[in-house]
Amino acid sequence: MAFLKKHAEVDNFLVSLVMDHERYMPLVQIMDNIIDGAAELSWKQLEVLGLEVSDAMGSHFCSGVRQGMINALDAADGEAKNLEVLQAFASKLTQNPSLVNQDDIEGIRSNGWSDQTIEDVVGWVSVMKAYATLDQGLGFGGMPQEVFDEMGQGTVGSKGYVAIFNHFVNM
Repeated sequence: MAFLKKHAEVDNFLVSLVMDHERYMPLVQIMDNIIDGAAELSWKQLEVLGLEVSDAMGSHFCSGVRQGMINALDAADGEAKNLEVLQAFASKLTQNPSLVNQDDIEGIRSNGWSDQTIEDVVGWVSVMKAYATLDQGLGFGGMPQEVFDEMGQGTVGSKGYVAIFNHFVNM
C-alpha cells in the first residue's frame, strides 16, 4: 500500500508517475535516449542490466517491470556479447558507486566494450536506481508478473517508454 495520502487509491507505481507526468517525463525520456543512442547494447541487454539494479535495490515493482520487458523483447536480441562484466559493473554502481575505479573501467574495455557503452551503463543504472528509490519511497509493491508482461508488450509495441507513458497520460 502506498505511503502518501494522494496515492491511497493507487495500486500501481506507474499510475503515480502518470498523475504527475510533467515531473517524471524527463526520467522516461532518459531511458529512451539511452536505448536509442546505445550503439553496442540492445534494448534487451539494457533491461537485463536494469533487472540487476532493481533486484539489488529490492524493488519488486521495478524488477517485475524489467522482467516483463525482457520477456517482451525478442529472445535473439542482444545475446552475442559478454554481458557479465557489465552486470558486475552495474551491481557495483548500485551497491556503492564510490568503489568504482580505473581497474573496473579497464576490465570493461578489455572485454570489448567502448567508453560510450560504459557511459550508457552508468546512465541506465542511475535512472533505474531513481525508479527503484521512488517506488520504494512511495510505498508501492509488486503486481502479478502477467501484468508486467503485458506492460512490457505494450511498451515494446509502442516502440519506447515515452510513447507508452504518453498513451497513459492521454487516457
